[in-house]
Amino acid sequence: FTAFDMENNYDYVHIFSKPAYGSDDLQLIASLTGSTIPAAIFSVNQRGDSMVVKLTSDGSITKAGFVANYKMVASPSPCLGEGVTLNAESGELTTGLGSYFNNDYCTWVILPSEGGLSIHLQFTAFDMMAGFDYVQIFSRPANGSDDLQLIANLTGSTIPAAIFTVNGLGDSMVVVSDTYNKGAGFVANYKMVRPPPPPSPPPPPSPPP
Repeated sequence: FTAFDMENNYDYVHIFSKPAYGSDDLQLIASLTGSTIPAAIFSVNQRGDSMVVKLTSDGSITKAGFVANYKMVASPSPCLGEGVTLNAESGELTTGLGSYFNNDYCTWVILPSEGGLSIHLQFTAFDMMAGFDYVQIFSRPANGSDDLQLIANLTGSTIPAAIFTVNGLGDSMVVVSDTYNKGAGFVANYKMVRPPPPPSPPPPPSPPP
């Protein structure tokens, strides 16, 4: 948005995502009112879903309204094909604004940018429907094997307190979101950590007197 002025709590701009498969089941992304220009960039995924913007107003006071620009952006999606691969030294994984979609399967692969780096992952928000929707964290060997080792299997609405770690032997971290129903989703931050330097060798013994 580049301009926004709606009668606060009476007139609204609602932003929805509409599934590509033809359903009329709109998923609310944002509900906006007031005179503050929203700072967020609102988006829908790359699976062919469309964005629906609706203005609703009451029968009395009117305001200046809004101006918004949109653009189509070709970007990789974790919920398409093999997912996305991340190799920056730090970054964020998220299911996006609002609720995630039903029957999503999303994959993030975090590759160490160089040998010797371990990968640390920590959640800052977490809401997956308990017992139905999961976030799974795996370690994948550096030798190219697809033999994934499960680190954690997470569900529910409690933010995990643990910092999940993959060793500094060149292994990658694979994060998979497997959903059936929908909730608010998750936000997690990762960073690559250099191991501490080895301790200095002890000093040589003193010569005898």
